[in-house]
Amino acid sequence: MRILQCKLGDPEAKGLVERANGYLETSFLPGRVFTGPQDFNAQLDGWLAHRADTRHHRRIECRPADRIVVDRAAMVPLPPVAPAVGWRSAIRLARDHYVRVASNDYSVHPSVVGRLVEVVADPQQVTVTCAGQVVARHQRCWAGHQTVFLS
Repeated sequence: MRILQCKLGDPEAKGLVERANGYLETSFLPGRVFTGPQDFNAQLDGWLAHRADTRHHRRIECRPADRIVVDRAAMVPLPPVAPAVGWRSAIRLARDHYVRVASNDYSVHPSVVGRLVEVVADPQQVTVTCAGQVVARHQRCWAGHQTVFLS
């Protein structure tokens, strides 16, 4: 799986994504509350198994639940080493002493302003190091446009 950014002026590609998002927004999300990404995924898995995967799809002319056995049989085993998950970047820490991951700003100890820091974000936390020393560690925030402070 990979992220694919659609080209400008390509409404067909964007429509495929938006149709799937619209289906989830109108059929899965209303009335639900999530405690985090794991809870969202658990609820989505249950909903897909009992509702979405049992609908007959015109495009594939069957139910997705009927195809899963064939798909799984065609899959190759996972490699023995787990893939790298998350995001990593090296930046020079600005005077405001925040690093941005997705749309959220995470505070970093101001003693390293102007120095090169490494930012590592995984699904659970954001860690900032400078010269091998941890200068900030935050629980990952999945809301948008938030400012997360050191405690």
